[in-house]
Amino acid sequence: MRDLEVFFSHVRCLCPEGGSLVLAESSWSAEGREFVSSRALPVEEHPLPGEFDAAPSFLMTEENLSLLTAMASRHASPELAIHLAVHSDTAAVLEWYDVPDDPITVSAKVPERHVAEFAASCGVGFHWRAGESEAALP
Repeated sequence: MRDLEVFFSHVRCLCPEGGSLVLAESSWSAEGREFVSSRALPVEEHPLPGEFDAAPSFLMTEENLSLLTAMASRHASPELAIHLAVHSDTAAVLEWYDVPDDPITVSAKVPERHVAEFAASCGVGFHWRAGESEAALP
């Protein structure tokens, strides 16, 4: 996976009931800063504590994902996120460090059919990591 535009277009496959998206360590463009200031959740509403505490978090609504998809078509990935995470209401669903170079890691708590649908929609394969509770998408 190397394309944030494709990622934002299909990430709801992994968390169809909604959730939140955390975008970390970006070099925001002016358009990105406007998106963050108008749509980021208040810090106290972050989904889960942890490494991404200071990063802006957004509800995974169709509108937010459409706006991010459009921005990804116009901006290099570092202008949107260096690292990102997706959270359901109760758990981490996905982490992607060093976007777009590292593989995406998906929690084994996500049903395999959702991982398969996401991978197919993005035009990539996936495999379960032996002895670990996660899948990896290249």
